[in-house]
Amino acid sequence: MTTRRFGHGMAVAPEKNLALFSDMAARGQALVGISALGFMWRFKPAPAEDAVFALDYNDTPDEDYLAVFEAAGWQHVLGICDMQIFKAAPGTRPIHTERQGEKETLASQARRHGLAAIVFLVLMVLAFAVHITLELPRWVDVILYLVTVIPFIFTAIPWIGSMRLLRKQGRQRA
Repeated sequence: MTTRRFGHGMAVAPEKNLALFSDMAARGQALVGISALGFMWRFKPAPAEDAVFALDYNDTPDEDYLAVFEAAGWQHVLGICDMQIFKAAPGTRPIHTERQGEKETLASQARRHGLAAIVFLVLMVLAFAVHITLELPRWVDVILYLVTVIPFIFTAIPWIGSMRLLRKQGRQRA
C-alpha cells in the first residue's frame, strides 16, 4: 500500500525532506515518487533500513554521472526535474564535501527560478492590464489569472528558498 506524506518544499527546507526520507526508510517505507501535483512524497513498503539521503541538482543525469555517485556509495533513488535524490548508509562521505560547489549549485538554481518568476510576474501584470482595459467575460479573467499566478507562485517560492539557503550558507562561512 502506498503511503503519502506532505513535503516541506525542497527549495525551502531540503534538510527537512531528507530527514523525512530517512525516517520513513527506518519505518520500512521506501521513497518511490511524488504525487501528481508535487505536494506529497510517495512511499511503498520495503525492508526497514538505516539510510541517509542527499540531494544534487543535474538536469540530465547520464550513466557516468550516476556511476560517480554509485562508486562513492550513493544509490540513486529518484530524479524529479533537475533534482536527483540519493541514499547511502550512515557514515558515507557526503555528496557535497566542499561548500563552494554546493553554493554554485544553489546560485544556479536561484538564477533559474528567479528568471522564471520574473517572466511570470510580467505575464501577471499584463493579465491585470488586459483585465482593466478590456471587458472580457469573467471566466477569461479567471483563466488569465490562473495561468499566470500559479506558475509565478511555484517559481517565486523556490527562488526565495534558494536565496534563503544561499544567505544561510554565507552566514555559516563568516
